[in-house]
Amino acid sequence: MITIDDATLFWKSWFERGVVTVKDVLNSEGNFLLYEEFSNKFNITTNYLHYFQLISAIPSDLKRRAAQTFIPVADLSLTSASIP
Repeated sequence: MITIDDATLFWKSWFERGVVTVKDVLNSEGNFLLYEEFSNKFNITTNYLHYFQLISAIPSDLKRRAAQTFIPVADLSLTSASIP
């Protein structure tokens, strides 16, 4: 559901750092993390424009649903190991 220029958004380096769901870029109040909070949370050094590109591509209804959804913590290390 998140696309930029009609292409599905997927940045492997972010996925490998644990950015998997919309909820990952939200704070406890359901608002987007500040760029600095995002960088610190995931230990990612990236162009801040990429982060703003991501949050601007997330539809408001998807953001709202993500904020209201419980997502259990899972070990994604097996999943990420299988991605080329």
